Amino acid sequence: MNPRAESQKRIDLLWQGRVHLGDEAGVHDDARYGGLCLELPVQLFPFNSKIEEGDITFQVTTEGVQEFAAYPGHRLEIFGYSEDGANRGHWRRKLLAASPIKSAGEGTAEVRVQGILPEYASVSIGIDTQLPPGLYDEIIVRRVSIVSDTHYGLVGFRRHADVLAHIFGQ
Repeated sequence: MNPRAESQKRIDLLWQGRVHLGDEAGVHDDARYGGLCLELPVQLFPFNSKIEEGDITFQVTTEGVQEFAAYPGHRLEIFGYSEDGANRGHWRRKLLAASPIKSAGEGTAEVRVQGILPEYASVSIGIDTQLPPGLYDEIIVRRVSIVSDTHYGLVGFRRHADVLAHIFGQ
């Protein structure tokens, strides 16, 4: 595999919209209220079958982010999911990477995941809940993308027919 130059990497838009995160519903009337966290399931696919390891940068575009001294801030977390071999139909969740969302106002937070990547992952954006209730920052999540020269992604999990048949007894 010949990695492409940074300017040649493929950018995949996974999701775009306006979701309001925080503890005061209705503050942003032009966005759906999501509560304290937004998590999107993402299925990852290598560009070709010869790719064994990957390199993906997950990007989340937000607006309205504020930073408060002595508090850790909002979090961008990437989780990987793998089937529990001892308990078919059950899954293990593992934190792959995390980063604080530090882009004050409008900006893009990034987190990079490298190595052997799971087929199933999720992108989680969480509000800093260490502030007292009622003082949580109200933010808007606008876009979730991935940048990679090894993988592309789709929102949602698409399971293989044999696993579905086993789960539903067909």
